Amino acid sequence: MDFLINPPTIIWYYLVVNTLSLSLYAWDKSCAIFKWRRISERNLHLSAILGGGLGALAGQLLFRHKIRKPSLIFVAMLSLIVHASVISIT
Repeated sequence: MDFLINPPTIIWYYLVVNTLSLSLYAWDKSCAIFKWRRISERNLHLSAILGGGLGALAGQLLFRHKIRKPSLIFVAMLSLIVHASVISIT
């Protein structure tokens, strides 16, 4: 169980989750442009809650996507604060 809490594992986890979250926003923006089937807001919320808050915020700003949705901004910010707090405690 100790291997789950070591710093390299935590760093890799957050790199992967934030990259995935950023990629989801990029893909959803492309889908919006080409009028393809979109990624649900529930899945965008989930990617932020699992630790991808920074990737979600970056995706919103970089792609100017979902910036008028207060719930997505709120969940991403809250996730970022909660995960940063948990990391700083451990």
